[in-house]
Amino acid sequence: MQGSSNWALEELKGVDLGDKRLDKRLAEVLIKCGANPSKSIPNTFKSWSETIAAYRLFNGENVSPEKILEPHYAATIERIQKEKIVLIAQDTTEIDFSDRKSMVGMGYLNSEERQGFYLHPSIAVTLSGVT
Repeated sequence: MQGSSNWALEELKGVDLGDKRLDKRLAEVLIKCGANPSKSIPNTFKSWSETIAAYRLFNGENVSPEKILEPHYAATIERIQKEKIVLIAQDTTEIDFSDRKSMVGMGYLNSEERQGFYLHPSIAVTLSGVT
């Protein structure tokens, strides 16, 4: 992760959650979560009020995963376009919920007895590192 918090502002340029205060809050939350990616939201923030503010942000009616990720996608494409060679490595992983009989609406994995979904994570790698 980059040394200063400017990376979050650069990554989120163009974000529009319908309110500049929400846009700013998203950058603040991203900076703190990015500094401690393995921690839960309550363990990331110093106070209960900061934790509640993060949850309120994510539960806001104008906030969606698509709106949060849209500027990240654009920034990633912008970085990729500056490179001569980019390899996109990917993997397929099964997220298996077969042992949770109360789950409704899950898709099937390789048989009707196995329910869950497939995850296809990808990472863009350049000759000089990850982009």
